Amino acid sequence: MATIGGTQEFMAAHMGHKTSISMLELSDVRYITEICKLHHDGSLCVSLGEKDSEEWVQNTGAYLYCHDCQVEEELNLGEVVED
Repeated sequence: MATIGGTQEFMAAHMGHKTSISMLELSDVRYITEICKLHHDGSLCVSLGEKDSEEWVQNTGAYLYCHDCQVEEELNLGEVVED
C-alpha cells in the first residue's frame, strides 16, 4: 500500500468522509490493427482489434475527491511513500 501526501488542510477537512482518488496514468497500449478502405469515399483507416500489450509509463496526476462535499484537490505525486 502506498501513502500519497497532499494538501494537509484539505485532508484534515475531509478526514472520515467518503473519498476516492483519480490517478491519471500514461501507458503505452498496443492493439492488433487492420488497415481498411472506407466504402463511402475510398480513404484508408485503421480499425482497432484486440489489445496486444500494455506497459505502464508514469503517473501524470492524482486528484483526491470527497464524495460528501463534492470537492476535489490535486495531490503532489512527488510525496508518494511506499509502505
